[in-house]
Amino acid sequence: MLSIRNTKRLLYGFSFLSVLGAAGFWVYVTRPMTLPDTPHRPERQETQGLNQAQTPSIPSAAQWTALGELDLRRRLFDPVAVVREEPPPPPPPPMTVRLVGTIVEPGQSLAIFTTRGGSTQIISPGQTLEDITLLEVEAKQVTIQRFGQTLTLKLENAS
Repeated sequence: MLSIRNTKRLLYGFSFLSVLGAAGFWVYVTRPMTLPDTPHRPERQETQGLNQAQTPSIPSAAQWTALGELDLRRRLFDPVAVVREEPPPPPPPPMTVRLVGTIVEPGQSLAIFTTRGGSTQIISPGQTLEDITLLEVEAKQVTIQRFGQTLTLKLENAS
């Protein structure tokens, strides 16, 4: 356990090191920056094939000043344009009618449907029942149009 005297010494030591570090940082930051007198010659492969006129040189003081005045918080690239695609149309609601039978006669064909409410409806091609339009009636299946789509319904117990 530390006594009060040792605790004070420890705090004074940390304070001294903090002040010493801050002073060293201040000296480092405020020292003048000098540029080298020799031209910069990179050792990379891309610049080895360049002639003397194409060798990069050290920027002038005006160029350094212009670099220093740049807003470093600016965007470094153009924002990507957001392309909003149309969401796909919602799926159609479940069918509320069920095919339970067909009647195929030479003069007229009929389809027998039951609705969700339990009633039985008999319709012929071209007629509409709830959200379907009957297009064609065959012996064991019918062709309907629902929400712009052409569908084929088969009898449930037909094989």
